[in-house]
Amino acid sequence: MAYEPTAEAEAAFLKAAEKQLIPWWKPDLDEAATGFQTAIELDTNLPFNQARLKRTGYPRAWSHLAYTLIASLVDKLEADSVIDGRIADAMEFSDIALEVDNEDYDNHWAKGFVLVSTDEFPRAVNAFKDAQCMNAGKLDLETEISEVFTYIGDTQTALDRFNSFAPAEDWHRWDYAWIAYFAGIRVPPHGESGEVQKVLETYQNALNVLDKMKAKQGKHSWATPGVEPDERDFIFDTLLVRAAIHYRRAEYYAVLDPGLVATEETLMDKAFDAFMLRKQAWINRSWTLDDERFSIRKVGPRQGLHQFYSDGATREYWLDGCDGAGLT
Repeated sequence: MAYEPTAEAEAAFLKAAEKQLIPWWKPDLDEAATGFQTAIELDTNLPFNQARLKRTGYPRAWSHLAYTLIASLVDKLEADSVIDGRIADAMEFSDIALEVDNEDYDNHWAKGFVLVSTDEFPRAVNAFKDAQCMNAGKLDLETEISEVFTYIGDTQTALDRFNSFAPAEDWHRWDYAWIAYFAGIRVPPHGESGEVQKVLETYQNALNVLDKMKAKQGKHSWATPGVEPDERDFIFDTLLVRAAIHYRRAEYYAVLDPGLVATEETLMDKAFDAFMLRKQAWINRSWTLDDERFSIRKVGPRQGLHQFYSDGATREYWLDGCDGAGLT
């Protein structure tokens, strides 16, 4: 039986969930976290720390609080003690959510997110699969699982899983194109012709999927009133993926059909220039390869939550593509 929070708790939860997501480009995660804590207090009629000790209360509020704590660390400069503390709290809160309600897919999903963000990828896959069993039609979950396989370097499994369904949302399409980019990681341009053709077909499919995005370059501005966040999301990241794919295609055509290289390079430059224009407008400066490296770092000082890519070859293949596309 589904957990039923008090009406007051549910209202506080929904308000906090809105703060967690809107505006998507800069959600108020601190206020969202406070709101989820309030929802737990209203549901249990206990101060938050007492509810925590009793490991009770609105499970979705606990799982969303865990998610919010992890999200608040991404790309932030924080002391190790802050990072470790928030990770430990997120783990605990996601555990409480599952103890209270193990039948809500959302709680398993949040657990998977926490585990991905702390590099526990096999457990994360299991958590997402548990969530999927409870909500099998949720394409978001299939997308999340495919992401995890990419982070650990099993890009073929990620692509196979993605090929089993049609992306429905823009962020699914963005993810598909990003995963498809890695199709060439084990097939060099001088490789077996049949395998090379499969890579080129995958790249073309990725470009076709990007063309189906609702948010195409120039259609919306970042501040367009009334446009849902999913219609604007990931636009400049998508352009960088597109540029990197054209860079890889040019490498293959340099061997197979040199006459097509110039076309690929032109398309690469067009996508990359659009990416840089948007990114520069967004952060008030040019984006560099060092910026991209920082955003997906897996080595060096812990200056914020480490970003995925546990497989070094996968990480470097992406950075090499960004370099080839024009990032310096």
